[in-house]
Order: sequence, then structure tokens, then C-alpha cells
Amino acid sequence: MRVKLGKFKKFFGFFNRRLGGRQETRTMRRISKRTATVKGQSQQSIQQQVIGEEFLLAQAMASYASKVLHDAVEQITGKIVGAQSWGREAGFVRAGLTRVPVERPRIRAGGKEIEIPEYSKMQSPAAFTETCRRAIMGGLATRSFEKVGEALGSAKGLSKTTVSRVSKSFAKDFEKLMNQDLSEIVAVLIDGIYFSKGLCVIAAVGVNRFGVKGVVGLWAGETESAEVMKTVMSDLKDRNLNPKLFVIDGAKAPRAAIGKHFPWVPVQRCQVHKRRNIIDHVGPSNAAWAHLQMSKIFKAESLSAALALGNNFEIELSKINETAARSWREAFPETITVLQIREPELRRVLSSTNMIESIFSTIRLITGRVKRWRNANQALYWTSGGFFRIQPQLRRIRGFSAIKELDGLKQIGQDGPEKKQAA
Repeated sequence: MRVKLGKFKKFFGFFNRRLGGRQETRTMRRISKRTATVKGQSQQSIQQQVIGEEFLLAQAMASYASKVLHDAVEQITGKIVGAQSWGREAGFVRAGLTRVPVERPRIRAGGKEIEIPEYSKMQSPAAFTETCRRAIMGGLATRSFEKVGEALGSAKGLSKTTVSRVSKSFAKDFEKLMNQDLSEIVAVLIDGIYFSKGLCVIAAVGVNRFGVKGVVGLWAGETESAEVMKTVMSDLKDRNLNPKLFVIDGAKAPRAAIGKHFPWVPVQRCQVHKRRNIIDHVGPSNAAWAHLQMSKIFKAESLSAALALGNNFEIELSKINETAARSWREAFPETITVLQIREPELRRVLSSTNMIESIFSTIRLITGRVKRWRNANQALYWTSGGFFRIQPQLRRIRGFSAIKELDGLKQIGQDGPEKKQAA
């Protein structure tokens, strides 16, 4: 009886859970419907509240503008001989994204119209452009401006054609970015960011002597080709760049360009890129072993110890996969350049190009609104505009207090004395 009763209890519990689950589902559906209704009502009430606030703002702005213009007319007519009021006509002033209709007073003297400076300032095309820029950088699509304007009770002047012209102002951000003087930059990180197929933006992030980081240049190409990197290095050199360290990924074109234009500057190859590359070569069966060996090399206590471990790792790799060994041999000495830095935080930050990815992950929140990149200029302009928007949020790099250690860095080449000694 106990067994049968236990089975009955189990069955009853299962049946009760099923019944309770269905009842709970039905209840949740009812709550969802009521929530949706309340949500719709709340959205409608919020919209009405916003429109009401915008109406009050417009009324206050119109009243303020009328007073300012009235005082301006009295001041002008009192100073200029023969100036007199010449009626009024329909006009507007701007309050954020809203165009507030007002009556514009007219003044004439000597048969000519006299401009009222206060009226021109309150129209403020520059302020309107900046407001639109902030809205676009904040994620508002240009096609949505008119709808937003309608929700705010004033869509006049906010058509997508008008607002799209604001995007062209991003070109000024790009020019500002590419005209920076780079004489204070001590470390440069270079990597390629792919926006679409056939569109790669080469980004250079610089770090100055105070540890402040920022984008110092953007160049567009189909890939990270030798010709594009030649242009990158030539441009950086023309802007007085003389860094203490370059940090690049595993591509050969950037390394060759640095060797031609900055042969005296030490180079750090990105450890993250190289680790990923070697693990892809050796396959899953040897991935854990390769990861452990590279961690020992990159975290070695001294440069000589890292060189010895790296040479042994190369020998072991050649027994498993000669292609992986060649890849390691091509970049290994320069993947441990930062071991010359004693400050662990600074060493970690400059051991890879993750700093670029960190900055661009934030910029992508802005550029992600673009559905189709029409050309390279659009990518360059939007990226530069996005950078200047997030620039105030960027912090100094970790370990910046030891940035002077970069002055003592030496090159570590494949045939350098350090490697010969380790061998």
C-alpha cells in the first residue's frame, strides 16, 4: 500500500504541477494583455505629456523671443539715424530640434533692410546642427527625425533630406582628426577594422606621455595591404610622429611599412592574435598544450627566460605542425618586446591591440545604426564623429605612471643578440 500510495502521490504531484503550470500560463497571458494595455495608455499619456511640455516650451520661447526682438528694435532705432520700424513678417526661432514660429520685426534705414543680430542668433543654424549631431550620435536614425518631430508637435524642418545634410558635418571631425600633431605620442597601436566586405578601416590609436589614449588616424582600403600601410606610415611620419613603441597584429604589411619608415622603433606583435593563430594551426587536440606553453612565454620573469622558452616551443611545434612553427618563428621575438617593461599593468595593456577593439566596440554602438556603407568616406566620417563623441569618456591606460619605461625599450629581432645568446 505504501508503494501504491507513493506512486499516487507522484502522479498527483505531476498532475497538480501541470494544472498549476497551465493556470499560471493563463494568468500570465492575462497579465501580459493588461500590461500591454496599460503600457499603451502610459505611452500615449507620456507622449501627450511630452507634447504638452514642448508646447509650453515653444510658448515660453516665443514670448522670450518677442521681448528680445522688441528690445533690439528699440536699441537699433535709437542708435541709427533714420532707422524706423517697418512692420512684421512670419519667422521662426529654434529651441533644440523645434522651430518656434514668431513674428520677425523689420527695420529699414535709407531704403535698406537692417539685419537684427539677435534674430540671427536665435535661429542659430550651428546650434541646430550640433543638436542633430548629438541625436544622430546617440543612435537616432535620420529617417526617424520627422517622426520624432511629429511626436514632439513640431516636424517642420526635420525632414530626412534636411537632417542628412548634418551628416556631412562629420567630415570636419575627420579633418580635425587627421590634422593632429603627434609629437607627444609615445606608443602607437595599429589594427584593421572591417566594416563590410571590401571595406577595411585602418585605425591608429596613440598614447601620450600622460597615458591619455585616443584615435590619431583613420585610413580606408580594401584590406591591410602594403600600399595602404605605406600611406599610413608616411602620413604618421609627416605629422611629427616619433614613438617609442609600435603595437601591431600579425599582418606582414604593417611590419614591413614600420621597418621602412620607422626602422629604429621597437615593435610588439599582438599576443592575442598570435595565440589565436597558433591554436588554429595545431588543432583542438594540442590547443590546451599550446595555450599553456605560450602563457609561460608571455608571462616569463625575464626576457632571456622567455627567449629560451620560445625557442623550445618552436622546436616542439615543428614536430607537430611545421606551418605553425613557421608562423611562430616569423613573429616570436617581437611578441615579448613588452617584457622589458617592469610595470605589469602597462606591460599587459601594450601586449596586444585590444585597446583598439575596446574603443571601437563603443564606436560601433553609434556606427551600428548605419544599414549600408555607401563608400569609404562615410565609414571614415562616422567613425571620426563617433570617436569625438566618446573621447571625454576615455580613461588613461593602466600603469601610465610607468610610461617612462618605454624610453628604454630595445628592438628584439630574429637575429638579435638576445636570441643568439638564448640559443
